[in-house]
This record gives sequence, structure tokens and C-alpha cells, in this order.
Amino acid sequence: MIKLETHCHCKGGSPCGQTPPKKLVEEYKNAGYGGIVLTNHSNEKSYNTYEGTTHKEKINFFFSLYEEFEKECVKNGLKAFYGIEVGTTDNNEFMLYGFNKAFLYDNKPLFYYNQKELFAFAEKHNLFMYQTHPFRDGISLGNPKLMHGAESFNGHYNHFNHNEKAKEFCEKNKLIKISGTDYHIVDEIKTGGIYIPENVTDVFELTNYIFNNKVQIFENEEVYKTNLLRVKNKG
Repeated sequence: MIKLETHCHCKGGSPCGQTPPKKLVEEYKNAGYGGIVLTNHSNEKSYNTYEGTTHKEKINFFFSLYEEFEKECVKNGLKAFYGIEVGTTDNNEFMLYGFNKAFLYDNKPLFYYNQKELFAFAEKHNLFMYQTHPFRDGISLGNPKLMHGAESFNGHYNHFNHNEKAKEFCEKNKLIKISGTDYHIVDEIKTGGIYIPENVTDVFELTNYIFNNKVQIFENEEVYKTNLLRVKNKG
């Protein structure tokens, strides 16, 4: 089994992401991870920063960042995967795994959909859909019947994520638990992820593995809370 980061952003793909793909991959290799899912945003703010004027051009730009990231992963012996973090019209954020470029070409920008509509897409196309940081301050909790899982741990310590509530939410509603760092900045401490077999090689196999196995997660709540306290005190 290898350690997999499930939630991270790079420079260019998300306005909040500050780390170039090369540096990002080096950091994860040094932290002992065997793979990374690059999960840049699908929201209006991010979309408007993508190069190009047509929808197809913007999707090409989105994937060009992944291709650059993938090359760095290959150089460093890490597995590369991609996902997308969608901001819906009902003030939720959901992660999607298991799509290809054609899926994004063929549909209008995903941030125009609400949770119900996005879940219908996920069901139709066999995508794994989970809510990111469901109890973060300022985020609306989604309908548990319209998602496959949720982040029971989000390690982004610039936010109050209330992970204990997220765990209870997953258990109560029998949702798949996912853990991720929600990485954005250079040298940010890696706090979460899941374990996957070494023979999982692409995002479709990853999606299938998550759907059909009890996913083993790991998290560092102590590091998250310690750094959260420091951020709070700075504010």
C-alpha cells in the first residue's frame, strides 16, 4: 500500500494555490507519499483565470497543468491522479473523481450546477463524488443522500473544519470517509490522505477501488489543531 494525497491545489489551477507542480511533487516525495491527486477548483473565480476564451480552451489549460504535474510525478516515482473540486450554486464544494477531458468538454462549467444536478452527473458517469470540508465555517452542509462520501478529515489549518462533526456525519449517513490535506502553499505540512494498493494506476482504477473497498484513511489531527491555533492567534 502507498500513501495518497487526495486533495491538493497547484499554482495556476486555483487562485489560492501557490506552489508550482515541480515543487509540489518534490515536497510530497520528501514527505513519504507514493501518489497525489491534483484537485484544482471548478468555480467561477478559477475558471476566469484559465488561459483561453472558449470553454474548450479553458479545459485544455486545466489539463495542461495536470500534464505538467504528471511529468514531475513520473520523474520522482510518484503516481499521478486528477480530480476537480466543484463549487456548486448552493454554496457547497464537492470533489469528483473518475472523469476524462471529454466529460468536461461536453458539459457546461460544473459550477453552474447545484448538488442534485451534479450528483445526477456523477451517477450517470460512474464518478465518485464527495463533499469537501462539510463543516467548515462558511460552507453549507450538503444532502447526504446526494453524495457518495465526505471528508471526515480536512487538514487545511487556515480554516475551522470541525473534523469531529464530519466524522459523525459520515458514520451516521454511512458515507465513504476521505481524508486530505487540502494543500495550497509551499512547505505546508502534509496532514492527511488515504492508502491505496500499488497496482492502482489511473483515476478510473482509483474510483473503482474507493467504491468497492473499505478505504483506509490517515490523518494528523494534532498537527492540524496545533497550526490552527497559531493561525487563530495571529488573527
